Formats: sequence, structure tokens, C-alpha cells
Amino acid sequence: MVNRQLSSSSKANTTLNKDQFTMSRLWKESTEKMLKQEIFPIGSLDSLRWQMAETMVLHWADPNEQGRGGGIQKCLELLDRLNAEVVYSCDHTDEEAKLTMDIYILHAVLKTWNRLFKGGKIRVLPSEMLQRIDGYTSRVPWLEPNIATYTMILDAASRCPDPKERIDFSESLLLRLIKEASASRDSRVRPTVVTFSTVINAYARSGNQEAAERAEKLLKLSQSMYEEHGWTDAEPNAVVYTSVVNAWARAGNPNRAQQILKEMYEDSMLNGKAQMRPNLWTFNTVLSAWSKSSEKNAVESMEKLLGTMKDLFEQGILETRPDTVSYNCLLHALARRRRSIPDAPVMAESLVSEMLQLSKEFEDRSIAPNEISYTALFKILNSTKSVDLSKRAEYWVKQMNSKVLGDGFVQDQLKQMGWKGTTK
Repeated sequence: MVNRQLSSSSKANTTLNKDQFTMSRLWKESTEKMLKQEIFPIGSLDSLRWQMAETMVLHWADPNEQGRGGGIQKCLELLDRLNAEVVYSCDHTDEEAKLTMDIYILHAVLKTWNRLFKGGKIRVLPSEMLQRIDGYTSRVPWLEPNIATYTMILDAASRCPDPKERIDFSESLLLRLIKEASASRDSRVRPTVVTFSTVINAYARSGNQEAAERAEKLLKLSQSMYEEHGWTDAEPNAVVYTSVVNAWARAGNPNRAQQILKEMYEDSMLNGKAQMRPNLWTFNTVLSAWSKSSEKNAVESMEKLLGTMKDLFEQGILETRPDTVSYNCLLHALARRRRSIPDAPVMAESLVSEMLQLSKEFEDRSIAPNEISYTALFKILNSTKSVDLSKRAEYWVKQMNSKVLGDGFVQDQLKQMGWKGTTK
């Protein structure tokens, strides 16, 4: 009976695969016919064939097609063909017969291209994509790009490894959009806070002082467009501020990162700007900056900041308590300075104990110690002779959850401490 069921299931899968192959072949053949001018000359597409071509664009833009021999290139070829049809119709037909396309079809293409570009699976650069779209709209407005269109292009650019594409192109496109929106009062291309944040993130990935300064200037520009020009969608919020905090953090300047965090908090509390209230991500970004810095007061600054986070959570200002990442930042800083801080072992054990207590008390895994936490703890304990490592190892064997961490990880760490027992 079981063999019959397996055989039936196998036949069904084989049939399904054949059907998928057949459909894929038909889509490919139909698309190739549509693209061949000897079969469908320019000017031969009526409204029905135009809709068929649009459907083909959406088909090839489907992410599932990318793994079955499809490609974003087919989408671009179809868009080129449709553009040629529009140009022809403008020269040879009356105004009512002109063809247009809903922008959501282009956005479907951009979403798939964006994902493939970030994954390194396609080489069409953001600047090349913009050039293509500009070409479509230069003569006939059959497509009407909006700020979502350009923000998707900027999002891809923000992750481009080439600094010219990531920084120079992103900035030039943003400034162009600001200029166009200001001159024409066209709200469709008006940059939003998301657009500003996207470009600021491009700066942050450079990880240097100049990029952080440029990121902060963009933040001020966003504020200016909101206050002086009434661009309500450009009003800075916690996301764009945190992006600037991240830019300074990556530039290795925790002091400036924390200063911006302070400005966010004060502005949100004193002026009632709830959208600017720092969140857990903002605080953790600053903690991470301190953790990686060589500042002498790094540990002290992190302790104070962690204490502030706890207080704000208790007051209901911070939505979530410090999490595993928050504590791990401080543990990492202690591990780096373990030989110069006499109390490092005591501090580290206290932090991990606190994480364990809170995670159990509130049944919250987001604050539970993980491999990073224990690796830092063991590194600190192994660096000192002031504690009995064997006893501390025995203690932590009882505290650690080997089912979550993995028994192999626990054993490896404890061997370094001279522990001869078992975690079972």
C-alpha cells in the first residue's frame, strides 16, 4: 500500500514537472515571437497584443521564474519593444490611440532586478537602469516614474560595492529629484524620508569621516525641505536619524553617534516629536560603536548607556528592554580590555547572570545569552588568575542550555578552562 502511494506521488511529481517545463517553454516561445519584428513589426501591436506583452513582462519579473531559466533581461527587452511601439504610435496615430503602461509593471521589474542585483546575480547597474528609464520617458510620457521608482533604484545603489555608483550616483540622483520636485511642484517625484534614509545608508557603508559628514548634511537637508518647503513626507524620523548614527558609528566616532542619539531623545521629548524617539536599534548602534572603539572611556560610557536604556524601558519611553545584542556589545568591549580592567571577570559574570535571570523571568529569548555572550565570558575568565576556573566552569555548566547552544560549543569552551566533566 505504501509503495503504491509512493509510486502515485512520484508520477504526480513527474507530471507536474512536465507541465511546468511545457509552460516555461511556451512562455519562452511566445516572448521570442513578440520580440521578433519580422513576426510582429513595430506598429503592429493592438491593445490586445499590448496587454499580452505587459503580461509577459510580469511573468518574467516573477522571482520564481529566475530559477527556471528566466531572466530580468527578457523584461528589459520587452520594455524596449513596448517603448518602440509607443514612439511609433505617437508619430502615426491620434492622441486617443496612444499607448501607456501602468507604473506597477515597471515596479515589478525593478523589485526583481533589485533583489538580483543585491545578490550579485545581475550586472545591470543602477545608473544603467536609470538611463534606460530616462530613455523611455524622454520623448513620450508612456511611463510616469514616481518617487517609489527612484527609491528602488537608490536602494540597489546603496549596496553597490563601487563607491562611485553607491555614493556619487546616489547623491546626484537625490539632488536631481529635489530639483525637479522643487521646479515643477510635482509631488510624485518628491523625495521622502525613506529616500533620504536610503542615500544616507549608502554613505554609512563607506565607513569614513567624510561619508558620515555628508550623511549628516543630508539629514539637515531633509529637515529643511520639511520645515521650509512643506514636504511633509520628508520629515526626519527615528529611521533616518539612526541611519546617520550608523554612519558615524561605522566611521569610528562613537562620541558623535551618541551626541546625535542625545539630540533625538531631547527633540522627541521636549518638542513632542514621537516619530524621532530613539529605538532599540539606535541605542544598539551606539553601543556597537563604543564596543569597537579604542576610547579609554568606552566601557564606562557603555555601562551608563545600558543603564539609561533600562531606565527608559521602565519609564515606558523605550518600547523594549536591552536585548542580547545590547549586552553582547558591552561583553565584547570587556573582552577586548580584559587585561587592563581588574574587575572584568566580575562584570562579565554579572552581565551574563542578568541576561539569564531576565530571559527566564520574562520568558524572553531575545535577551538570553548566546554563543557570542559565552565566548566573551570565557575569554575574560581565562585571562585572569584571580578566580578558580574549575569552579567557575562547573558553575556555568549548570547555567548554560546546551540544547540551545549545542553541546559541542559548550564542551569546546569549557576545555579551555580546564573542565574535565561533562555537560550532560
